[in-house]
Amino acid sequence: MYQPERILTWFVEKVTDARRIGDADTTKAIFAEDFKLLGNSGYGKFFEALERHTDVNYPKDENTVDRALRSSRFEDLTEIGAA
Repeated sequence: MYQPERILTWFVEKVTDARRIGDADTTKAIFAEDFKLLGNSGYGKFFEALERHTDVNYPKDENTVDRALRSSRFEDLTEIGAA
C-alpha cells in the first residue's frame, strides 16, 4: 500500500543549510547562490507535468514555428498577430 512521505529530505536540508550560511556570512554569498541554483534545479523539471503544457503560442518567425512543428509535444498552432 502506498505510504506518502517526504522525499529527498537530506537534499532539502543541505540546500537550506547552505543558504543560511550565505545569509549569515556575506563572504559566502556565492556559496549560497550556488546552492540556490542547485536546489531549484533539483525539483524544477523532475516534478513538472509537461503533458499539461498544451496551450502554447509561438510568434510568426518561421524558424520558431518550424521548430515547434517538429516538437514531439506539438498539438496545435495559434498564429500571433494574424490579420
